[in-house]
Amino acid sequence: MIHNESNIDGFFDFKSVYDELAGNICSGEKFAEVGVFRGASLVHFISKTKELGKRVECYAIDIWKRDHEFYTFFCSCMTYNVNDVVKPIRAPSDIAHYMIPNKSLFSCMLDGCHKYQSVVTDIQNYLPKVTNCLLGHDYHIPSVAQGVQDTLGNSVKINGNTWIYYV
Repeated sequence: MIHNESNIDGFFDFKSVYDELAGNICSGEKFAEVGVFRGASLVHFISKTKELGKRVECYAIDIWKRDHEFYTFFCSCMTYNVNDVVKPIRAPSDIAHYMIPNKSLFSCMLDGCHKYQSVVTDIQNYLPKVTNCLLGHDYHIPSVAQGVQDTLGNSVKINGNTWIYYV
């Protein structure tokens, strides 16, 4: 499969984390990404799982404030042939989590609102959903780092700007 999601605008500096995650997840498992924007990271993750012969259902959670933002995301999924496993949820993360049963996700990436209370709330809401790990982006932002530390303590692994918490 040929893909080059780097053509999708976005902030994606954690390819190695997603590559490792794609190697560890099994076919039939589920993954969620909160804060999808235009889909660069999610397209990469799904493309990688497909290259490894795995079929993984992925929830794409974002508010996509404007219709054209959602359309751009959807076009990215179509362009890179990952739309068959993407389940978009166009809602704030603190509402979207109600649509996902506890312990139903292998993993979840948090990259939504970076305000302290939003980070804490997302961790509290999505941690019960995962069976392997909860991870997030933008650890270099003080409000994100503080929210992660206050909620999960020192058991997080840091990889660049990404934090990972194994359950």
